Amino acid sequence: MPMISVGVNYRVGMHGFLYSPEMETARYKPNNGLDDQRLALRWVQRNIAGFGGDPGRVTFIGESAGAASGCYHLHSKEALFHQYISMSGSSLLRPRRLELLEKSFKSIVSELGVSNAAPALQIEKLLEPGNANYLAKFARQYSVGPIVDGDIIPSVTTYQSLVNPADAFKMFPGINHCKRILVGGCQFDGMIWNSRLAGRTDVFPKTLAQHLDTILDPIDIQLAPAIISGYDLAVAATVNTPETTLAVLKLGNDICFAQATSTLAQTWAASGVPGSKAFLYHFNCPNPWDGPWKGEATHGLDIVFALQNYREHLSIGQRRSTERLAKDIITFVNGNEPWQGYDLDKPTSMIYFAEAEGWEDKSELVDERSLEHTRQRSVLHEVASKGALDKVMDAWQMFMRGP
Repeated sequence: MPMISVGVNYRVGMHGFLYSPEMETARYKPNNGLDDQRLALRWVQRNIAGFGGDPGRVTFIGESAGAASGCYHLHSKEALFHQYISMSGSSLLRPRRLELLEKSFKSIVSELGVSNAAPALQIEKLLEPGNANYLAKFARQYSVGPIVDGDIIPSVTTYQSLVNPADAFKMFPGINHCKRILVGGCQFDGMIWNSRLAGRTDVFPKTLAQHLDTILDPIDIQLAPAIISGYDLAVAATVNTPETTLAVLKLGNDICFAQATSTLAQTWAASGVPGSKAFLYHFNCPNPWDGPWKGEATHGLDIVFALQNYREHLSIGQRRSTERLAKDIITFVNGNEPWQGYDLDKPTSMIYFAEAEGWEDKSELVDERSLEHTRQRSVLHEVASKGALDKVMDAWQMFMRGP
């Protein structure tokens, strides 16, 4: 089954996603990275036929921030692509708050020695090629990312905004032209938050529990205790340990990734648009390489398997799993069904799994409601039934901003 692959370069970090009122004064646009992507997608629409492609059958595939980008472009009525593969990311991760980006901007121009300069000069200094490597050293210290701009991102995507199909259409008019999606994630995508916690001195489970109490108690005083107990958050801990941090990361995994993935599948399945269909997967293959996350299905591992970059280092079983995943993606891109589509009455998901030392690919299509087979946690299901997932996300974001 043939396909044409087009890789897109776009501005990332500060050049792609830094913004502030000063930058607005200097007429510097927000979300330049997303604007670059949109330009590239328009180029594909105009030119792909010259390479033997079909502009009416374009698939957007992204992982992590790339997957979230695809979601952002579905806020538009413009038919930039017609199928969407989301691997471990969505706009439910939420755009940044402008005040956080403004704080980053002030810190950066201070580092560059132009705090009191005119906005135009500050932007000029930011864009100087000679400062790129210098700024890259400090990039992780600053909050940069997409923001609500009234254009590519008209508003914040919330769990509640996707419950009702009519509301979902308002949020994602792109459902009308992007009718098929393949969405999934890794069993432990949440490990990516670990690096963001480096350098903090607060006790993570205690801080997170405090935010959960503050946000959820006004809704239902039983919700926060249920979550704290369900994830075994060590609220009595006095220091952070790998075990207590792991519990925190699991909650971050579920509210930011696992719950978001299933919500997108449900949204497309419930849309009622003729021809719309969702395919849901969970990537549960353990990471075979030495390191702190060995044995976990870590963020980005599904990309490694799909591209088969390190086949020679995998077990026979995991090699077979890589082949299955790659074939399923190619099948979807070609407009066929890699497995049974998601049905609201009988939801199913593809589980990719093979042991790190095994010979057998144990991937299988399962009932999405069977936790035994999906190996997902059910703690947030009760929260979802009470319409409080957005509040849990609020608490998580407060936690990530620090005590």
